[in-house]
Amino acid sequence: MANIDTLHYGFNAFNTRQDSTTDNITMIEHYARNYPASVIIIDGLLDLIINYNDEKESRHVVEWLKKLTSQTNVLIIGVLHTGKKDGHTIGHYGSMLDRYSQSVLEVVKDKENNLFRLSAKYLRSSAGFEDINVQWNGSEYVSIGNFPVATKGKAKGA
Repeated sequence: MANIDTLHYGFNAFNTRQDSTTDNITMIEHYARNYPASVIIIDGLLDLIINYNDEKESRHVVEWLKKLTSQTNVLIIGVLHTGKKDGHTIGHYGSMLDRYSQSVLEVVKDKENNLFRLSAKYLRSSAGFEDINVQWNGSEYVSIGNFPVATKGKAKGA
């Protein structure tokens, strides 16, 4: 999907979904400390916590993330899915992650038009940020700008 033949030599990917929250935290910490000034993408921030409604555990994990990024100079990009009923992040954990994150982008999929829209839900410096629309054209994702979306998956003016 990246439309490249080879991955960057420094790209590492790990599947830890089956592992415990403690193991996931240990592996992330180990990676961050051994590869400082890197980018870590965690697809599933819920995999770092047992009970997203436990205020104390939520605070502990959020404080750990803040401390880890500060000490190792890593950028952590996390994916946190929202609740199906109201579209908000769930529990105390979701609220704390929203509150303490540097930036929160909302990704909404428009299935009818095969489009993803990225909107700033919260950015500390969001002045001038405009929504980003990305569409799969059959071989790669392309930005279609802020054009109104037409039917049949094509953007007007593209």
